[in-house]
Amino acid sequence: MASGGDRLSALPDKALVRVLSHLVTDEAVRTSALSSRWRYVHEGVPVVHLVDTKTGGRADRMADLKVCFDHQVACAILGKGAETPIRVLRLGGVLHVPYDLLDQWIATAVASGVEDLDIDLRYDEAAPGPLCPFRRSPDQDDSWMYTVTPRQTFRCRTLRRLRLSCWALDLPGSVDMASLETLHLDRVTARDGLLQQLLSSCPRLADLRNYTAVAAVRIEICQGICGEEPPEVAPVMALIGRCEKLARLDLCLRLSVASYSSLLTSVLRDLTHLRQLILEGSLVTADAAPSVAALLRNAKDLEVLSLLPRVPESRPSKGRDSLA
Repeated sequence: MASGGDRLSALPDKALVRVLSHLVTDEAVRTSALSSRWRYVHEGVPVVHLVDTKTGGRADRMADLKVCFDHQVACAILGKGAETPIRVLRLGGVLHVPYDLLDQWIATAVASGVEDLDIDLRYDEAAPGPLCPFRRSPDQDDSWMYTVTPRQTFRCRTLRRLRLSCWALDLPGSVDMASLETLHLDRVTARDGLLQQLLSSCPRLADLRNYTAVAAVRIEICQGICGEEPPEVAPVMALIGRCEKLARLDLCLRLSVASYSSLLTSVLRDLTHLRQLILEGSLVTADAAPSVAALLRNAKDLEVLSLLPRVPESRPSKGRDSLA
């Protein structure tokens, strides 16, 4: 040490593993080429974190890739030491991976006692941009285009953090997620009360009053069939209302703000710590201004209000004129 040797390599394996756990998996594996000291350190890292960088179809440019993403994930999972569990599985920008592979990866992580699961899917140019099951019309259900969540995900008792992006939510008959503390659903379709079932089945998530660190929430709500209020709005608003220490609320509504006025008003009344409200939605209806005024009357300690009007989505409806 005194002669200025390699102090990092002199650290114990436990410390080196912790350092490598903050790297993307392929970067952590490259450290095995540094020296014999580092050759097997990456095998003890309980994290699989990879990002899919391919574009286009699976067969279009596969020859240009040095390593197929599917093989990268498989090797990262299988390359762990016998005594190394997978505590974190993060896969970003996954494009066109067969469902059976996704299912196997997640099943392996669940069996290993995963605590942090983050799977972000992508779709090619042919897929619609907004992830909404009724994007085109009330008569055309687009939800079949999106990958369905593997059911074993929701029977993982060790899972503490779950983030899913661009999936179609599907639940088993019974959900067992006793340890879940953080849930992040980004562009996820959830129909027939599935979101309400999920929230009510996670005891540590539902009782957010015990988590004073919950300070900011962002939620985007899509409109339902023919523009009516989606059934998931009420349980989501109830969940927000339980965040007693909430200081910042960011709501993006794809329907008129007036349609949610009564629910929002009741929620804001109980959020005594709320200081910043970002509200994005349609303000074109005649009752939009009174609705916003009612919201402000029930958020007396609000310091920052951001109103972001959005153009109503034009779409055909049955027996009802468009809001536009």
